[in-house]
Amino acid sequence: MSLTSDKGALIFYTLDGSTPTTANGTRYKSPIAISDNKTLKFFGVDSFGNVSAIQSVTYTIAPFSTTANLLAHWLASDLSASGDGASISTWNDKSTNSNNLTSASSGENPTFKIAKNGKAAVFFTGGSQKLSTGNVIMPQYMTVYIRVLFDQLPVSNQTIISQDLLGSGPRLWHETVDSTSFKAVGFNGTSGLVDQQSGTLVQSQWHTFVARHTPTTIEAFFDNVSNGALSIISQNAGTQKINMGGTYNGSGVWAESLNGYIAEIRIYSAYHDNGQISTVISSLA
Repeated sequence: MSLTSDKGALIFYTLDGSTPTTANGTRYKSPIAISDNKTLKFFGVDSFGNVSAIQSVTYTIAPFSTTANLLAHWLASDLSASGDGASISTWNDKSTNSNNLTSASSGENPTFKIAKNGKAAVFFTGGSQKLSTGNVIMPQYMTVYIRVLFDQLPVSNQTIISQDLLGSGPRLWHETVDSTSFKAVGFNGTSGLVDQQSGTLVQSQWHTFVARHTPTTIEAFFDNVSNGALSIISQNAGTQKINMGGTYNGSGVWAESLNGYIAEIRIYSAYHDNGQISTVISSLA
């Protein structure tokens, strides 16, 4: 919240609903951060001692919800009725958007595991296995959450989820892991722009990756650790299928196949701050 005054008058304010004075009020020097319900009261006083009337503004901030702004949500435990070892041709979206994942043929089906180190999971073997949605409009602001485990640590790039080229249209984004880092990838034209967060992948241990995309930044989190965002000129926008288990390269060929287990993925059409990211991570399977 920013306040302005005429002719260099000083502004004093309170945030607890009490009446501000020059004695008990806080002198305004910079924008005021308001993150929860507050009543802001303020007044101005000029160099001659003239005092303005007290103004009052009440802010009601809706609490953060882990279910708001979900573009897509896939939870492996929803597939439990399929049985351990089942071939998965459809993975339904838990959000209200019906961005269900399906395979094009039985040869592309991943496998359901009822209990992989304590979690239900969908297993991709690193080959042609992949699941895709229908066409989805990429949101301008997006936060992606991934819970994944590797029995064999990747030695080169493996893409977990992507919204990328399939024959035509713009390349949009993909979230990729290698032996030492998680990479959030966005595209400007045909160029891939990568924010890379280093971390230690532990074999057969669940890890959490988060990618935060805006029109001008991308940022990767490895187990809730980030070194900051990468600034980009402008990220591509458009409509493509969301693909799980790998990505399409610039020639439209399936590549960077995942050899690992996915317990849950959420995509939010919203920018989450660091505190909200921690909240969502604590709610993941």
